[in-house]
Amino acid sequence: MAELEYLNISVTNNSRVPLLLKEIFASDKKVIHLHIDEPVEWLRTETQLRFLNHKIEERGKKIVVVSNNQEVIATARSASIDVQTGIPEQQPQSSNVLEIPKQKGVVKKQRQQTTGASITISKKDKTDPSKDRVVVKSEYELSDKDATGKFSFSPKRGTTHNFSIQKQFSKGFFSKALSKNKQPQTSQSSTKQTAQNEKGGKLSASAFLNGVVQRKKLTAVCVVIVVVCILIIFFATSVLPSATIKLTPYTREESIAYNFIADANISTNDFQQNSIPSQIIESTEEKTYKVPTGGTQDVEEYAEGEITIYNEYGSESQTLVQGTRFAASNGKVFRIIDQVTVPGATLSGGKVVPSSITVKVRAYEIGESYNIGPSSFSIPGFRTTDKYYKFYGESKNSMTGGASGIRKIITQEDIDTVRRQAREELFSRVQADLRKKIPDGFIAVEETLRSDFDTQKEGQQPQAGDIADELVMKIVARARIVLIREDDASALFDQYLVENDIYDNADEELGDTRTIDYAVRENEYSRGVTRLTMNVTQSFRRTINTDLLFAEIAGKNAVEVRRILSEKEEFQRVYLRFWPFWVKTVPSDKQDVEFDIQYID
Repeated sequence: MAELEYLNISVTNNSRVPLLLKEIFASDKKVIHLHIDEPVEWLRTETQLRFLNHKIEERGKKIVVVSNNQEVIATARSASIDVQTGIPEQQPQSSNVLEIPKQKGVVKKQRQQTTGASITISKKDKTDPSKDRVVVKSEYELSDKDATGKFSFSPKRGTTHNFSIQKQFSKGFFSKALSKNKQPQTSQSSTKQTAQNEKGGKLSASAFLNGVVQRKKLTAVCVVIVVVCILIIFFATSVLPSATIKLTPYTREESIAYNFIADANISTNDFQQNSIPSQIIESTEEKTYKVPTGGTQDVEEYAEGEITIYNEYGSESQTLVQGTRFAASNGKVFRIIDQVTVPGATLSGGKVVPSSITVKVRAYEIGESYNIGPSSFSIPGFRTTDKYYKFYGESKNSMTGGASGIRKIITQEDIDTVRRQAREELFSRVQADLRKKIPDGFIAVEETLRSDFDTQKEGQQPQAGDIADELVMKIVARARIVLIREDDASALFDQYLVENDIYDNADEELGDTRTIDYAVRENEYSRGVTRLTMNVTQSFRRTINTDLLFAEIAGKNAVEVRRILSEKEEFQRVYLRFWPFWVKTVPSDKQDVEFDIQYID
């Protein structure tokens, strides 16, 4: 038969990768036919089959998978390996099975099958009541050639032999019970045998049975010991061997600055605008402070206030020049500060509806006596005319500010004292209340915290120099801050990493270490827009493909494994441990190998 141009190798679950590669590399055949009748665990995936093919192609060889199993065929085709179906011309040779040729002239000795005899101990022997009768039923005839208890069998079948034995055995076993002085007795020589038994002692049937039981127990113990030894050997060689490989991949850290916008006007991330949704929360608290004024001044001040002028005279407007006098009902005279035109009255349903205008007035003289309450006013200049009763005024509030002599006044120090007290008391409270309002899942951008307050004195802002015995300030404190979700910011940053190729996705992955600091570039509370810079420190770590790594080190000893792992740049530290102590190579079953990946980020 012509020599085949390819090498046939049978692959099973018992095949080992190192031996398989060794046989392939040792052959001068360029084409290797791998016969795989059923799926093999260590070649079950496309990745494992590609790896094997890669190792073989490095030596300039080519493999062809020969199989009728659809799963094997599908896996091989997905790994881009040629497939052949059907029965090959030559029986495949297994890399893991050694055939021992038969030697001429050597005949294996077969153990001859022995024929057993059944033994029955019957009742008392009629010829001698002190003896028991033993009945031996054999497939062959028991001869009487040896009367010492050693039996021989003749070809005649179905023969039954009766023996009388002593009641006590000297050593407990059947072979020794029928000793030289305890010979089998036939019906023709019962008298002679009885005399011999009396000389040799008596054997009991119970002792005979004890010997048989002891022999069975000994056999059972031996069987148990053998089974236990087999189980221990199997457990030690197949179950116990394992390897633990602890790997610490290299990691690196990189600092990245990224600008984005926190917008209170959107509800989801806008990756195109680099924007994430935000919230603005606010807290307010108010308190009125009263403190004695600390300044004095020799003052001469006119009282001032406001009056409303009414026109019921006619539809024409009336101009009143600056300084026009208005007399209060108590006789105090005030002058208008600026010229004013009072609009004309109107008619509604045949009735005159007066018009009005409000103006500021000042007391005619200096002094506190002009600090009068709400009052009605007339115009003395119209006293001799019909307008006197048709033009009149009315004040709704008191006149204030009139003074003369030494008076107490508000100083700037008084105002600053109240402000400082309010800042220490109110700001801490509104900021603490603000923190309580932060919803779950949000973080506060600290640089956006704003605290301020308004000061009021009965609706007006107090000023230094105002005449008052007491400074009364109503202070409203307010605090505001911008909130964002850190998950939204991280998602925006992850998108930025992918779009800008910050790391190689094939060899690296994001680590667990990520710290983010936020810096405010611009904050517009009125628009709800805050421009921020995200300063991120991110870790990156090398990825590990344990399937490829196992295929490379399976079956290799500790020295080879350490050399292979030390040559790989992705590992920072490597630790290898075999168990039990007699195991020196990596098991070929991946289930017996534990890869412990320990990241340091």
